[in-house]
Amino acid sequence: MRDLVQVIPREGQLETNVTVSPKNCENGTIQQLEHVLLTVNITFPRRGHLRIAITTPENTTSVIVPGRPTDEEPDLAWTFMTIHHWGERTEGTWLLHVENTHPHLNNAGVLHDWELKFHGTIDTAVQDGEVDSSIGPVCCDFFVRDSAAITHSTTLTLINLVLVLLFHNTQ
Repeated sequence: MRDLVQVIPREGQLETNVTVSPKNCENGTIQQLEHVLLTVNITFPRRGHLRIAITTPENTTSVIVPGRPTDEEPDLAWTFMTIHHWGERTEGTWLLHVENTHPHLNNAGVLHDWELKFHGTIDTAVQDGEVDSSIGPVCCDFFVRDSAAITHSTTLTLINLVLVLLFHNTQ
């Protein structure tokens, strides 16, 4: 887990990253990546106004969520899958990009946490000395939490509660 400042700005984009190394993988190093699962937990007034992408260490970018202007529901807690990075390696720095596609509305938000899971082919030696390529279970699983965002959300909740109590007491 890492503490990061993960405020989604009104304009521009949030970029955060995680570095994957072979020591992070419990079942060996993925030789051929097959699919990536990205889980995000975001507080934002209109989730359809977000564009989310990931960039691999080999500089391949996959747009996971292109934005959906008509989706005006709040917040986003979801897992997405991409096969756009097929055949790449997992080691190196992975970037997460979260962008507000409607900056003129002056909305900001918070990325509370995110997770990457990698699935692919690992090489394992068989008893006769030959190498067998087989589908491995989840090799690398990275969960990144922003404790500052939780504090920020808690502070906002307390402020809103005080305002409601003040308003209620004046009537």
